[in-house]
Amino acid sequence: MLLSPNALTLIRVFLSPFVCWLALRPSFEDRVAAFILFTFAALTDLWDGYVARKQKLESNFGKILDPIADKVLVLSAMVTFSALHLYPFWLLVPILIREIFLTCVRLKFLAEGTVLAARREGKLKTNVQIVSLIFTYVYLMLRDYGGSAELIGLFYLLNYFMLGVALFFTLYSGYRFFADNRIRLNWPETLATVFYVGHLPRMPGTYGSLFALLFILFFPADPGIYLLITIPVLVVGLWSAGAYAKKLKCHDPSAVVIDEVIGMLITFFAIPKSALTLTAGFVLFRLFDVLKPPPIRRIEKLPGGFGIVLDDVAAGLYSNLILLVLTYFLNALR
Repeated sequence: MLLSPNALTLIRVFLSPFVCWLALRPSFEDRVAAFILFTFAALTDLWDGYVARKQKLESNFGKILDPIADKVLVLSAMVTFSALHLYPFWLLVPILIREIFLTCVRLKFLAEGTVLAARREGKLKTNVQIVSLIFTYVYLMLRDYGGSAELIGLFYLLNYFMLGVALFFTLYSGYRFFADNRIRLNWPETLATVFYVGHLPRMPGTYGSLFALLFILFFPADPGIYLLITIPVLVVGLWSAGAYAKKLKCHDPSAVVIDEVIGMLITFFAIPKSALTLTAGFVLFRLFDVLKPPPIRRIEKLPGGFGIVLDDVAAGLYSNLILLVLTYFLNALR
């Protein structure tokens, strides 16, 4: 019996973390296995579409799940390759933001009863991204397991060229998505909700913190550069949160999560990144953000964007101080 289209799509999501785990291992055999799994997962994208058309099983749920599964597979592989220093993370930022943004827009419209399915340009974009990942994989194998200098140099250039092509199609298909669906952006809302992440149901603050953590993983260790990134985000956050709250006539809308992003940035300022510090920082910030010990609750009552953002700044400062003490004692014990 053939698997249903949605089951094939879920297989793509299920295989994605295993692809990343195998690719991060230095063993030649593990990385070959990663490529085989990635290729199989990518082929399920063609397979589920074929089965859906042949058996006439197309559904609104599948139309939403399919592009999300594509994004999980592609983005996790791209972030993994960046972690392996095959290209800098900042080149992926526009791709990550575009993919997260469109996914959140789809989910917001779905909650309102409108299904925005993947379009032809979006499918083309996914195919180009997959081809670019294949070139990156070949470059990885040549770089780490032996290849002539000429061949390594050739695939080094092809790796960046294909990533550039993928970036172009990613941004172009995003433009077509908004233009064809006649979606007009409200910039205070877009920025305050961090590209609609805040519109995700039930735990918007947690989603906003996780969004920040993804980017913090690749932030430069230099405190000066870190501040150069954090300060403009703080300024944008104060403006957008205040403007969006004023539009809704609400003191602190739950959809505003740029304050969580800013709080997380402050939490990890000058903190060495490790599994322990990243986990502890995330938990500490969420606790302080929810419990609001003094004077956070008083700061929260400030007007406009100041009350929305600065209480999370204070929560980030508390978390940062504890992390500094933690790392000091850990270093002393070594």
